[in-house]
Amino acid sequence: MNRKNFTLSDGRNLEYLSNGPIGKSTVILHAGTTQDITGWKTWLDYFASNSVSAIAFGRSGYVGSTKKPGRITIDIARDVAELTTALGISKFVNIGLSGGGQHAIATGLDSRSAGVVTVGSLAPYV
Repeated sequence: MNRKNFTLSDGRNLEYLSNGPIGKSTVILHAGTTQDITGWKTWLDYFASNSVSAIAFGRSGYVGSTKKPGRITIDIARDVAELTTALGISKFVNIGLSGGGQHAIATGLDSRSAGVVTVGSLAPYV
């Protein structure tokens, strides 16, 4: 799997991986804190073997994605919205691992999101 680069509207780079041709319906993988996007290789391969389109991306300041000073969680959702629009994705499910969980939840606010799954993630105290 090759790392790909997408230039965001503010000029920053957003690095991502895909498991093949991008479908209109796609799984978006949100990595945990300090995780590299290649950690999703097994997941990407699994989805590909089941003909499910999936992408993993490096949020700002991680791997090859340009840092956004002062970024907050919703900023990641905006970055993903730009990427998914450019890739022609019209429906997606977010999966967030560990520190990626809150970013998956924020991206779940996008009207194109069909759902959110978090694994070992932070959650609000109730």
